Amino acid sequence: MTSLKKSLFFVSMMVVAFLATLSYGQTENHTQNVTSIAVEDFDNLWTYKPKPNTLDEAKASIKVIDSGANLDLLYPAESQGKPKKSLGFKCGFLHRGYNWVEFYPPNPILLPGKARQLQIWVCGMMYRYTLEIYVEDYRGFQYCIDMGSLYFGGWQSMTRDIPSYIPQSEENYPKDRPLKITKIVVRSDPYERIDRFFVYFDQIKVVTDVYTQLFDGWELIQKSGW
Repeated sequence: MTSLKKSLFFVSMMVVAFLATLSYGQTENHTQNVTSIAVEDFDNLWTYKPKPNTLDEAKASIKVIDSGANLDLLYPAESQGKPKKSLGFKCGFLHRGYNWVEFYPPNPILLPGKARQLQIWVCGMMYRYTLEIYVEDYRGFQYCIDMGSLYFGGWQSMTRDIPSYIPQSEENYPKDRPLKITKIVVRSDPYERIDRFFVYFDQIKVVTDVYTQLFDGWELIQKSGW
């Protein structure tokens, strides 16, 4: 084989190797296992924290209620025999303005996999409020997901995509860095009535990609618990 032929052969092999690597990378990046997972059913009591010096404490109350949204909507394949529960909150404010109340779960709610979308069931009572869900990344930074207006009547599913700029992985192993829900916030319109407000929450779901790229040592990382 002449030197020219050897050079051409070497170049062609390099091109084949590069294309093979590119093809593998595309296949790996497009491997997915997207599913919907219920991460919170509001079966346990949350706590709340209002904007300072705005809440009429005599009218404020939060409790778990033995009722909730239509189970056929929440659990299409497993609704039989599951008790209905939801979290209810009522209050009044001392004056009009940009009032708000924060709701905290007993523990931060882990969103498994790489979360793409959040869904929460809310029973609206025709109040001009908005709802926000706050998530925390692995570095401790908080992000607000604006879920929209609560100006509707009855149970409704509120759904929003999780912005792609929120990091859920890093280069070093273990790469997956799931998000956590840290709180829910409701905010009032400054011209909404202040003598009373009601809201009910039932179930949070996450649409997420739970695919895991296995490698030699994956089991070790899982068992270490670090």
